Amino acid sequence: MITTYLPITPRKSLDVGFYTIPFVASFWSHFLNNEMWHSLNLLGQKDDKNLDGYFGDLTGIGIQKRNIWADNNPSHLNKLQDFVEMGLRLGVITVSEENKLVCGCGRLEIIDNPENLQNILYTHGIVNLVGGEIYCRICKSKADVVRSLSLLLTMKQVAIARVFPDYMGQELRSLSEFFTNKKILISRENVSNPKIRLANNDFYLDIDFCWMVFLCSFSIMDLQIEVLLSGAKHLKQCYFSLSLAEGLRFPLPNILAFVPYINLKPPPFQLSSQEKRLLLLSGVNYVKKEITINSDIYYW
Repeated sequence: MITTYLPITPRKSLDVGFYTIPFVASFWSHFLNNEMWHSLNLLGQKDDKNLDGYFGDLTGIGIQKRNIWADNNPSHLNKLQDFVEMGLRLGVITVSEENKLVCGCGRLEIIDNPENLQNILYTHGIVNLVGGEIYCRICKSKADVVRSLSLLLTMKQVAIARVFPDYMGQELRSLSEFFTNKKILISRENVSNPKIRLANNDFYLDIDFCWMVFLCSFSIMDLQIEVLLSGAKHLKQCYFSLSLAEGLRFPLPNILAFVPYINLKPPPFQLSSQEKRLLLLSGVNYVKKEITINSDIYYW
């Protein structure tokens, strides 16, 4: 049994609050006496990745670099074809010709149909709706219609017996009810994305799909997740991962814990490792999704 967290992208210039999730994960792991695994999202256009800095900061607050799962690991990438074929056999993944709205940079790519367009502002953070037209918030270009053979994933109902805090369990159930039986696009036009081949057709997988399948990846490694941690702000991404595992009939985590994000107003000098741990620990509660701590109160 292991404890892990929703894959994190380690970046440059991270504030102390970013480390709340692995910090709390280390407590769960110690309390339950199981292995802790670091889950990382390293695929995609991330020029500011800082893996050494991330683990250096974790070491500074007493969290060791041991077991690591990363979506760019060749052993994981080689299994993506198997996961998609499994989904096709189970009927949770389908292949169909679709009209899609695609922006200039390719990061915005969504199915062009009335039902989907009604929900785009809820489900896609980079979408900007201007005068009834869809624009990308990143490259600012208008999304044009492209028709091509695509991979679609049907979302499933998800039920986790133990969710902390309770109100996040209710939000997860509501989100699950909203998305169940809806279809999301898991292939992309971007030819730099990981490629699989089905029936003499090449498909380029959505980067998010490549990390969302991490629960399935742990299962085929014979590692059962006892506790999965996620930031409270990442409920949708967490649900998508759980839904994918449910659809492919892999076991779900026994416990799901959501951690608040800590906004730390820093003091005018560098915090020691012990002071960082105290600040993180003092701000961790399961009442709010976001907590602001004025660290100046520790220096009077």
